[in-house]
Amino acid sequence: MRSLDRVAFLDSDILIAKDAPPLPAVEPGKVGGVMDKPPAGHNSGVLIFRPGKEVAAMFEEAILDPDPFWDQVAIDRVLKKNNALQLIDPRFHCMFYVRSWRIFRAVFGRNWIYHSLHGKSKLALISRLLALQGR
Repeated sequence: MRSLDRVAFLDSDILIAKDAPPLPAVEPGKVGGVMDKPPAGHNSGVLIFRPGKEVAAMFEEAILDPDPFWDQVAIDRVLKKNNALQLIDPRFHCMFYVRSWRIFRAVFGRNWIYHSLHGKSKLALISRLLALQGR
């Protein structure tokens, strides 16, 4: 069986640019992510980690958490409790907020992974934007 050095969990409303570089390196026992709107924590739409017992135990703990948003709130809580969040380059998780100043970073920045944040229509917009850029 082949060993994996990195795994990425991606939400289904994610688009990856053709020119995206390899995933960033993440320390053992850590989970890579990007901060959302502080102090809310990080957004779990893109999680990068090295497989291991520590990370598996943290995901198990988050799944058992009674919070209905285990994939967002509980994972953030568990990662903070274990000091296991490793911030990665935000270009690996560009959150596409339309009604925010962050739209300029999303449209004019050269990001690699775009998260439409529950917006089917935004997926089409991001796809067209990447196509116009040849990406």
